[in-house]
Amino acid sequence: MARGALFKLVVLLAAISVGMLGAHAKGPYCLLWEDFAGVDEDEIPSDWMRNTLRWGSKYWSAAGGSSPEMAFWWHPGEEGIFILRTPPIDATGHAGLALSFKHYVHDHLDPPGGYILRVDTAAYNHEIMWTLEPSGHVGPETITVDLSSRDGQVFEVWFVVQGNTERIRTWHIDDVRVLARAVRRCRAVASGWTLFGLPVSPTDQHFDALEFDPPPTDVHMFWWDPDEAAYEGRGELELRGMSGYWLFVTHDQATYQVCIEGDSLTGTRAFELGAAGWQMISVPYPVAWGPAEGGSVRVRLGMEDKSLQEAIDAMWVHHTLFAWDAVGDEWQTHRSNKSGITMEPWTGYYLFAHQDDLVLLYSEEEQGESLWNEGQALSTAALSFDPGEPPLPPLLAAPSEWLSAVAYPNPAGDGREVTFAAQGPLVSAVEALRVTVHDLSGRLVYSGESERPSLLWDTVGPTGAPVASGVYLYTVEAKMDGQWVRVGVDRMLILR
Repeated sequence: MARGALFKLVVLLAAISVGMLGAHAKGPYCLLWEDFAGVDEDEIPSDWMRNTLRWGSKYWSAAGGSSPEMAFWWHPGEEGIFILRTPPIDATGHAGLALSFKHYVHDHLDPPGGYILRVDTAAYNHEIMWTLEPSGHVGPETITVDLSSRDGQVFEVWFVVQGNTERIRTWHIDDVRVLARAVRRCRAVASGWTLFGLPVSPTDQHFDALEFDPPPTDVHMFWWDPDEAAYEGRGELELRGMSGYWLFVTHDQATYQVCIEGDSLTGTRAFELGAAGWQMISVPYPVAWGPAEGGSVRVRLGMEDKSLQEAIDAMWVHHTLFAWDAVGDEWQTHRSNKSGITMEPWTGYYLFAHQDDLVLLYSEEEQGESLWNEGQALSTAALSFDPGEPPLPPLLAAPSEWLSAVAYPNPAGDGREVTFAAQGPLVSAVEALRVTVHDLSGRLVYSGESERPSLLWDTVGPTGAPVASGVYLYTVEAKMDGQWVRVGVDRMLILR
């Protein structure tokens, strides 16, 4: 390792830890950072390349950065193309690329100019990204070059001097950075309950990183923690790419646009599961579960990995994948030894793991016959095990525990109207309210329905006359996702 390389690594790690290089949402990612600190004079960083010794480190600071800096200096009679090359820059999953560097041109001035300075990029093709034909001294100044044509690629940046070196004295360069922003991905989701997946690695892992358009009245999100065998709510969970989540969005409208910013997940990807039991998963791209179209999935346990079929047969994972039918409010099952299913990005699934700490290995390559043999029967143990159904999220499993009802004023005086209202975390999910009121003998004195989470009663009975003073029993039902749920039974007092 070149002198100073370790120092720069420590500084870089420290910068990442405090968010200097884009740890926060919408911040840029630094894919290359080089200030040449600690590089010996006349040398270049160990992972850079040059085609001439005219390029090298100098203990100057003419470009506007700190000493040392990189410089190209003239040589009598030497003419050609002189290149300084960065190491390969991996921008896979990144967009909005830009190069930033400080520089100063010390021109010969007798006569001025007569040479070209360039910034090129090289990958499977070669592009000239920036040129300068000086006619005198230039800078010091900071240059920003648009590299968006290299979004998602692996490439090099070349600093190029073209022409006769006697026409330029020195070109000073410092603080070279290649920055990128994360990709913003969006998807339409229906109101109500959805098993939701993240096909990106989020820039910000907090729930608030999800952007909804238009903003719904209320949103709930749950993730099943296999280590605790319990759900985490939106305030506790950390968003992770390739994980599944329960998402509830209020019925203000039929669909919403949900967006998140993060790194695209391409190529081979690993997703770590937790303790044995139910796991919420998703995929970064279409992946086949069983004999279906899409990329492949393998399963790793410790140092050993198996094809999906082998992992099922070895009782590492269960053969059935669970998806949620939001229209019918019921589970859909997809057995790997039947027709299978193509797992889709943005969709969450439930998988039962028989072993602790498994890893799913996704690949964009089609699985092919070598990884799925439709004629091979699964073992008796694999076929006979029944894990039951995955756990429903708290609000869906027991909505009445998250919603209650109240009547006010209580007691109600003579001539006063009574308001019945739903309250609690799920109040925004209430599509309608239904109320019945009985006296203590069981006689119905009032029934009403509202398309809002509240209802007003004028304390008039079925005969059209105000009900008598006394104690009454009221029942409140709320309609959510098309289903009526009892959310309150209580007493109220009317005083005339």
